[in-house]
Amino acid sequence: MATAKSTKEALSRIEAAKRAFPPTDRGATLGFDIIIIEERLKHPAQQLASGIYKSHDQHSQTAGDDSAQQFDMTSGSSLIRYLTKGDSANSMRLTLIVGVSANKTDHTKLKHAGADCVWGKPPPKMNSTLRNDLLELLIKKRRYIDK
Repeated sequence: MATAKSTKEALSRIEAAKRAFPPTDRGATLGFDIIIIEERLKHPAQQLASGIYKSHDQHSQTAGDDSAQQFDMTSGSSLIRYLTKGDSANSMRLTLIVGVSANKTDHTKLKHAGADCVWGKPPPKMNSTLRNDLLELLIKKRRYIDK
């Protein structure tokens, strides 16, 4: 289990996990089996200060570089879109993505961005029922059983 306090830190942890557990060695596509992402991330000014840039900011970037700085990383839904942009339907180790928001209007944004499920706040208690529900979603996503 790992936590991150910023988008930059989350992306760094995901990249490290992908290197440590590559999909070619039966690791999950994003290095983790499950990633939980809050919709309401830091205020944009705080994101800029921590090195995550909004898409309309000017900065140098080599051609073909699909780095995070091309995306507006000020919301969980934009982070989910960035993380899932390369998901392959053929991959058997896709990561389950859970969106979280106290604001019900965010739930649709999170689902449209690619969240597999969405939790309100407070999130559900981690117990055997939730664990089994998450496992079932993960197995379905990885196509080991019929949807």
